[in-house]
Amino acid sequence: MAKYEVTYSLGHRGESGHGAFIGESTMQYQKIVVEANGPTTAQRIVESMFGGPQRCLVGSTWQISN
Repeated sequence: MAKYEVTYSLGHRGESGHGAFIGESTMQYQKIVVEANGPTTAQRIVESMFGGPQRCLVGSTWQISN
C-alpha cells in the first residue's frame, strides 16, 4: 500500500444534505496522511473517518510514497 496526503474540509451540506458544501471556518484545508491501495480509496477512508461526504469534502489526494 502507498501513503497519500489528503486535503479535506469539514462542514455540512445545505438544503437537507443535498446542497452546496458549507465548510466550518476553523476546519478547512486540513491535511492527513493515510495508507491505501489508490487515491480514490484514500479519499473514501478520510470521508469515512469524518462522517461521510455530507460532513467531509476532500480537496486533493497526493501519493507521497510507495
